[in-house]
Amino acid sequence: MTNSHNAIFFIMLTALLSNLTANFVSRESFYNYLREQYIDEVFRS
Repeated sequence: MTNSHNAIFFIMLTALLSNLTANFVSRESFYNYLREQYIDEVFRS
């Protein structure tokens, strides 16, 4: 690692903001959405 503790705060802040943005766009997980689409496609055919 870089042994730079100054960058950790900004990395954590970026992760928090990206998580909030993702939840604003959709509360459902992207992988759950893909799973539901796949299951619907399998049972439809």
